[in-house]
Amino acid sequence: MVASLGSIQNFGGFLGAALAPIVTGYIVQQTGSFEYVFVIGAVLLVISAISYGIFLQKPIKSE
Repeated sequence: MVASLGSIQNFGGFLGAALAPIVTGYIVQQTGSFEYVFVIGAVLLVISAISYGIFLQKPIKSE
């Protein structure tokens, strides 16, 4: 299960790393500024931190 979860997390990270330059370029081209890119990044960071805290409320106990 640990390997499966790790591979899912890696897939999400790699997908984000592949799409980030494309999305960033599109936003900068449309707005002419990096301001919105940083705001979106900050919002995604806060959402990620909150969801991480929600999903990991209880520690996993070994059997």
